[in-house]
Order: sequence, then structure tokens, then C-alpha cells
Amino acid sequence: MRMQVANKVALITGSGKGLGKAFAGALLARGARVCLSDVDPKTLQATYDEYASQFGKENVCSTPCDVTVESNLKDVFAEARQNFKGLDIVVNNAGIADESTWDKMVDINLKGVMRGTLMGMDAMKSTNGGKGGIIINIASMAGLLPVGHVPAYTATKHGVVAYTKSWAINTETLNNNIRLVCLCPAYTDTDIIKMPENAVCGKSLANASLQELGVMSVDTVVAAFLKLLDDSDNHGKALSVMKGKGMQYF
Repeated sequence: MRMQVANKVALITGSGKGLGKAFAGALLARGARVCLSDVDPKTLQATYDEYASQFGKENVCSTPCDVTVESNLKDVFAEARQNFKGLDIVVNNAGIADESTWDKMVDINLKGVMRGTLMGMDAMKSTNGGKGGIIINIASMAGLLPVGHVPAYTATKHGVVAYTKSWAINTETLNNNIRLVCLCPAYTDTDIIKMPENAVCGKSLANASLQELGVMSVDTVVAAFLKLLDDSDNHGKALSVMKGKGMQYF
């Protein structure tokens, strides 16, 4: 059954471009109100201007945010709740793929998701005036399978899946009507699949993997994102999406 998101309040990290921007557009098209956030203020402003013009300024707000800085993330949550008087959907999407800065990648991809999950749960608790909601953590197929050319990235995404599934069986989420799920896309046509020049992993291995699995359109991943929203019985599950192989829950 299609989830009714009209007038629901969503917060999306890393939503200045790529998948995060596309997720925001999909939610706005369904009538949600969205708080955008991104570490790049210029990119964020451009996306805000575009969506405010298309969907109305009353339905969009934005706050620059580095998810490795707890106070930044707190500001985004405060902005969403202050502007829209609630919070129903949290999408922890911000992430990077650069093996040469693996410690930074852990801070963004894993610890950023953990912070966002905890803040989302806190905002959705009935004891804090919340009404429950859904937290969608963006992982990767690398969160379900080993990937030889990006071991640190793979570790962060495995951590996202495990963290989400573990919270899903905790009574704190069950008692507060909070649904937690993961999205695990394979290669998608966004900047994150571009390998940096200083990559410490083998480009030949990466290219072979890309050729084997192919590259999906952003629209394909957005369809999987909307499926996560609409499948009300998927609490604690991870949804994979691969080119030519469709979607599958784990």
C-alpha cells in the first residue's frame, strides 16, 4: 500500500545532489515537506532554490551540515522541527567513497548515520512529543557483500546495515512506532562512483566490478526508496537493488 506522505516532514542528509536530492524530489512530489542538508553550501542553495520554486517555499527548508559535527546535525533536526512542527521521515544519506581517507569515511558513512539515527529516534519518541516514523539508512550492496577494491567503504556500509537491523529489534523502537530500514543500491550514476586519482585500491579491479554489475539510473534507486516507504511490514530489513536483477529484501 502506498504510504501517505502528504504533509509529512522529512529530513535528508547529503541532499544537495545525487541520490539525496532525488529522494527529496520524490518526497516533495508526493506532498511531503522536506528539510535539505548538505556539507556544500553552494550545492545546497542551488537545490533549495530549485525545489522551493517547483514545490513552494513553505514546503522546503535547508541547513548546511557536516554530519561528522554533532552540533551541525542537531541544528538540522532543530530546523526541521521548528519549521514544520514535527518529524516523520529521516533519511541518513550523506556518504563518501575514498579509501585514501578511510578514517574520514568511517566518520561520515558510519558515525554520521549512527548520530542521525539516534537523533531521529529521539525526535520520534512519544515521550518527546513524537508520533513515530520511519528512518531510512542508505547503505550499499557493499553492505551485504564483500567488495575487494573498497574494503573500508564496505566495512562502513556493513556497519550501517548491522546497526539498523540491531536497533530494529530493540524495544525502544518497537514501543515508539519507529520503523528502521536500509537501502542497499549497487552502482548508480552519481559522483560517488568516480574513483579519486589518489585511490589506494586497484582501478582495474574497480573497472571490472563496474562492467560486471553495470550502472543503474538514479530513477531506479528512487523507485526502491519509495518501495521502502510503502512496504509497511519491512521493519529491520535491507532492500537491495541491482541493475537487471530488481529488488530483494535481506
